[in-house]
Amino acid sequence: MNILTDQEALDALRMEPGQIDELVSLHNAMATSYVDSRTGFQWEKCNPIDKEAKLCATYVLMRDFFHDKDHDFSYAISDLITELQMKAKALGGNR
Repeated sequence: MNILTDQEALDALRMEPGQIDELVSLHNAMATSYVDSRTGFQWEKCNPIDKEAKLCATYVLMRDFFHDKDHDFSYAISDLITELQMKAKALGGNR
């Protein structure tokens, strides 16, 4: 399970189903792992999944998939990670 669904990942990357699905799935899993490890919380286990966690995972996915200056979301990711760390602490840490 990931923070983003496969369709959300495809939509973020503006890709159609069937276009390098394995690579998109791999990057989606890496984005979830990044957000979870940086915040100390498994956001994909929440129902519903936090909107800021989804946004952060989307930015990480796009940054890592495209690797160009148009997709450098470093500041936004950093800010979202800080917000999510505070939320995780309020929710009781890692799930």
